[in-house]
Amino acid sequence: MPFLGDRVALLEHWDDIKLLTVVVDRLERWWAPGLLCIGDAAHAMSPVGGVGINLAVQDAVAAANLLFAPLRLGTVTGDDLQLVQQRREFPARVTQWLRCGSSRLRCLTSGRCAGWPRRPSASDSSSTSHRSIGGPRLARVSLPTHR
Repeated sequence: MPFLGDRVALLEHWDDIKLLTVVVDRLERWWAPGLLCIGDAAHAMSPVGGVGINLAVQDAVAAANLLFAPLRLGTVTGDDLQLVQQRREFPARVTQWLRCGSSRLRCLTSGRCAGWPRRPSASDSSSTSHRSIGGPRLARVSLPTHR
């Protein structure tokens, strides 16, 4: 492309030429008062295979089913929003684990799956640590609390 000729000198390494940075992570808490994160906002996925959009649609359906009545009555609480996360977090964890590289094959063939995603426990809500799930490390972040 001739119109980019004067910019070629700015490229020092192939890492300077990338179109997409892929991050696989998830929020520790998907909701705050007046806000519910679903899909990639709650749990980013690799774009390979269209898995992220499928999970996002499933999140939306679960949210609609769980929040329809409270929304209609105008009585949505944090507990209502938390129910959506409780319903959808485990499928997101499993999908992320399955999409995180070839180490899962070693795990499945060796029978040692230390990184297998587990259902979140109450102690998970205070954790902001990183933990490996058979591939790239997943960052767990919290939404800021607003008063």
